[in-house]
Amino acid sequence: MNLVLDLDGTLLHPQVAGIEIRGMSGSVYMSTTTAKLLVAISSRFPLILATGRNARSVAWLVNQLEKVQFYGFVLENGLVARKQLKPPGRYRDLPLLLPNWKRLKGYEACLGLLAPQNCKEPLKKIKTALSQADFNYHLYHDSVRNKFFIYSCLPSKLTGLQALKINPFIVIGDADNDVDMLRAARYPFTLSSAFQAVRQIVHHKKGYISPFHGHDASEDMLTKAWELLT
Repeated sequence: MNLVLDLDGTLLHPQVAGIEIRGMSGSVYMSTTTAKLLVAISSRFPLILATGRNARSVAWLVNQLEKVQFYGFVLENGLVARKQLKPPGRYRDLPLLLPNWKRLKGYEACLGLLAPQNCKEPLKKIKTALSQADFNYHLYHDSVRNKFFIYSCLPSKLTGLQALKINPFIVIGDADNDVDMLRAARYPFTLSSAFQAVRQIVHHKKGYISPFHGHDASEDMLTKAWELLT
């Protein structure tokens, strides 16, 4: 048995709480109760983080959770999978015609970009720029944080879990990039604020949908996971 966890929108929320994770688009937080639940669960069962974040970003959180034991990390939406965090490599430059866009640091298997604040229709602009570049790509738009990620192959958190030889037992996620591993999970969990497609999958598989949102939902789902695991 194991527990696979998404971060943003699942364990990390914009509401101020005890543990802060700073980023270019602002801060998100984890509650101290959530952290305590992770300590308890990880002391008895494999705990895996599966996120679109890179190793550098995840390290900012992991370093504040010294008592939590992590079995593995699926990063950059599945393109990087490791048992332990290590400093990220450097992703090759791509010939994008977007000189005013901010490049997100620390990504090694994808290119992360942040549009200028005054940019109108950024999704249309990045698609136009990519159409002029001579390479195959997959574009992912993180609509919550309004960030854009360009992958050289199709990203999949489930593929990352398989690289770690993880057959997901409980999976907790909230967004479209969690769908593949939620479908594969024996017990999928999500929260009331999750994407509609995610809620439909969890409902269809007779998983658990927390009636709460934010930190209350995180604590509720982890409590339910603990009860199921034990």
